[in-house]
Amino acid sequence: MVGVPDVTVVLIGYNDRDNLPHAVRSVLDQSLRNLEVIVIDDASTDDSVAVADAIAREDSRVRVLRLPENSGGCSRPRNVGIEQARAPYVMFLDSDDLFERHACKNMLLAAERTGADVVAGKVVRVNLTRDRETPWAKELFTERVTYQGIRENPLLFFDPLSTNKIYRREFLQSFDITFPEGIHYEDSLFSTKVYCLAKVIAVVPNLIYYWRVVEDAEAASITQRRHEFENFRDRIAVHRMMDDFLESHGAADLKPHKDFKFIRHDLKLYLSDLPERDAEYQRKFMDLAADYLDTVSDQTMSMVYPVERICVDMIRRRHDVEETLKTVDYLRHGFALSTDLVERDGRVFWSDKYLDTEDDRDVMDVTEMGFHRLPFSRLVLHNLITAAQLAGSTLTIEGRIVIPLGCLTSEEDLELAIELNNRARTGPHRSRRVRDWWIDANRLHYRTVIDLGAALGELDQLNPVWDLQMRITRGHEVNISPVYVDPTKITGRPITVRARLGGHARGRVEGFATVRLTLAFRQLPDDHETAVDARANALVERVTNSVRWRSKRAVGSNPTVRKQAYRLLRRLPVKPGLAVFESHLGLQYSDSPRYIYEAAVATGLDRLDLDPVWSYARSKKGFPAGVRLVKRESWRYLYDLARAEYWIDNQGLPRMFTRRPETTYVQTWHGTPMKRMGFDSPALERASAAVRKQHKAMMRRWSALLVPSEYFVETFVRSYGYQGDLVRKGLPRNDLLVRGVDPAWVLAKKRQLELPTDRRLVLYCPTFRDRARRLQRDYELPLDLEVMRRALGEDTFILVRTHYLDRYKMSARYDPFVADVSLVHDVTELMLVADVLVTDYSSVMFDFANTGKPMVFYTYDYEDYVRDERGTYLDLPDIAPGPIVEDTEGLIEALREVEATPEKWADRYAVFRERFCEYETGHASQDVVDRFLSGRKSS
Repeated sequence: MVGVPDVTVVLIGYNDRDNLPHAVRSVLDQSLRNLEVIVIDDASTDDSVAVADAIAREDSRVRVLRLPENSGGCSRPRNVGIEQARAPYVMFLDSDDLFERHACKNMLLAAERTGADVVAGKVVRVNLTRDRETPWAKELFTERVTYQGIRENPLLFFDPLSTNKIYRREFLQSFDITFPEGIHYEDSLFSTKVYCLAKVIAVVPNLIYYWRVVEDAEAASITQRRHEFENFRDRIAVHRMMDDFLESHGAADLKPHKDFKFIRHDLKLYLSDLPERDAEYQRKFMDLAADYLDTVSDQTMSMVYPVERICVDMIRRRHDVEETLKTVDYLRHGFALSTDLVERDGRVFWSDKYLDTEDDRDVMDVTEMGFHRLPFSRLVLHNLITAAQLAGSTLTIEGRIVIPLGCLTSEEDLELAIELNNRARTGPHRSRRVRDWWIDANRLHYRTVIDLGAALGELDQLNPVWDLQMRITRGHEVNISPVYVDPTKITGRPITVRARLGGHARGRVEGFATVRLTLAFRQLPDDHETAVDARANALVERVTNSVRWRSKRAVGSNPTVRKQAYRLLRRLPVKPGLAVFESHLGLQYSDSPRYIYEAAVATGLDRLDLDPVWSYARSKKGFPAGVRLVKRESWRYLYDLARAEYWIDNQGLPRMFTRRPETTYVQTWHGTPMKRMGFDSPALERASAAVRKQHKAMMRRWSALLVPSEYFVETFVRSYGYQGDLVRKGLPRNDLLVRGVDPAWVLAKKRQLELPTDRRLVLYCPTFRDRARRLQRDYELPLDLEVMRRALGEDTFILVRTHYLDRYKMSARYDPFVADVSLVHDVTELMLVADVLVTDYSSVMFDFANTGKPMVFYTYDYEDYVRDERGTYLDLPDIAPGPIVEDTEGLIEALREVEATPEKWADRYAVFRERFCEYETGHASQDVVDRFLSGRKSS
């Protein structure tokens, strides 16, 4: 290799010949070409060195070094790599992990731009055993930011990894920063030194590192050996070394923040497994943990959650294993309460123990968590199976449910049922009534017998895993809570028997006695199966596969077959009055198509001679009763599209289906664009001629396009090159926002959605991020809900409505303060009940303006969004009719002031409505019915 490389990647490995080539290739294929790879082999006994040498012969950027003897850890190999590095910047990679393709370039650019000593980027933890990806410390990597030292963001302690970072080599050498040899968890101490000594630390939101984990590997990693007590002892030892370093380098003020990370992350890792450990392990754990937790300050204790505070107190002051395990139940069982809450003098306490002094009561006080204010339907009940037995295909279970604060009594009219949910299906759950139950001393006890053959039907190899949950109905309220298992009460894990589950299928049932009781089915040959049975089963299997291919694969996956079938169906005559409605690709019953449909129903389907059908993509849930539904892209869907007189849609029917001349396609589009659309967007700007041609063909299908403003014409219509009819009457989805609704309707809707009626409702509606969609990432909520709860929780309730293309799961921890309303199909209903809107660049701002209610704009990534995502037609600061904020603290302040000072924004709000709500009449739905759907009848 000629010249000095820009980056040296130190790649370490031991007996990992299979993974090593992939790791090296992830470096050599980097978009940054001027780099070197130093492979440090830790005295492997397999042929890892030979594999690495072969790669080095093919690429001069690779050097291979072999240590004379195994070091037993990562530190020595990495230190050798630092010594051998030639580049001004160093990165680290483990042989079983991978770099993202642009990792080195993004890190180098950030380091050069900011002059940082260290730059950190995103990590995705890839569980290869479970086929699952989870982001690591995701809250730290939401934006580009540069810190002048760790004190500007001590939460960086939550990212102690060394492999997602780039280091200025001169910085490491000048402070003699190396990895500590001879101990485990070397990254924690190394990163503590780096964070405390670095003058400039940069963070980028780019994905850098794929941390790959194999749970069932022959040689478990250090982090997977938590069952060994020495593992916990090593963790504590490293933290003491970190404390010593902070003290000796004048950084003792950082210990509370480092300890906050210890309690929130490190300690919790071992606590999660503590119920499964024997009494001897638990005793030693409590002793060692208590000894270290004695060094934790009151400042740290003020930072943790109430249940974490109680947990620490139970360990370090009380040495109470039983109460400690109850806090563990809450933390690992989806925030279910296995403790008996008590209410005294208007305050709620964790239990009736340790309430003797005022200090004790302060520790045990959980009033702020709002358990006493939660409706029954939103309580997470601790439902513990205490005994389970499988005999044939019959499952017998016994369990008990903790009743918090006496929310259930034996006199109430209750109905219990066990639901069996298939992980791979979106259809209805299988439910079995529980008839044998009783309440005794704040516990609901039950016993039930489930015939799995009758409950689940035939064994389905494509959907083998089922989970159990309990549904309790009390009057009109329904509570659905997970079912957990006490592994110490169930023998033989996994429980295994042979079972015949309906029809021809024979299989083995496995009930895994872990935290969750899971039933997994695998079809195995039966010793008693006859030759006739075998031939019959084989025949059934062939027929099943054949039908599955014809009915599902051919239509759902083969575009050529679908297109040819549709051409044939188009030869059939148009069915007068048949109208296909679709919203957001069939995912919802919502938006303008919904309000056009409801206006048609109000007018009278018989009078219009209209036959409506709604498309659904996944679940039928949320669609109205009585309307005919058709699965998107099914045979029936093709048949109805081909014969329909009307198509009414708000986004785009499948592009391969052309509109016949007799069909009227009313395009209602889902909102006014803030971000660049159509051929103005980066994706279509760079698209091939063929792709651009396809999009133009899709636009030509539209018979008419509904328009809310001339701004919409200047942006959306122009960007797509649409040249058809424009209907300047507004969007049907905004009719109710323009006209308003009765207060009684608002109150009823709040109760239907189980929202508080005594607090201000703030609706948070962010738009999607293109990059996250491309990488198929789950949505990451950019709010610090804990900080917001403490500041606003007494009089404010947050409704989180993510974009329908995003995936997000709200933690039950925030139930008293936040509700995830993303599954509510129609955002219009949410806007009607909300008092304030918080958004970013979503078109919902233009709809909400019709209400006249205040808006706040939370633009934490404005620069990145405009530059790296889509770009915008408007500069938000120039038009926003409400405050613009960039962080949680600013959002809190804006929410406190925006309603109190409406006059401050009145002029900008009026200009905003005049420009973007220009054609909104409040009667757009009826106009579509009169203009398009009643024309044939009236003639």
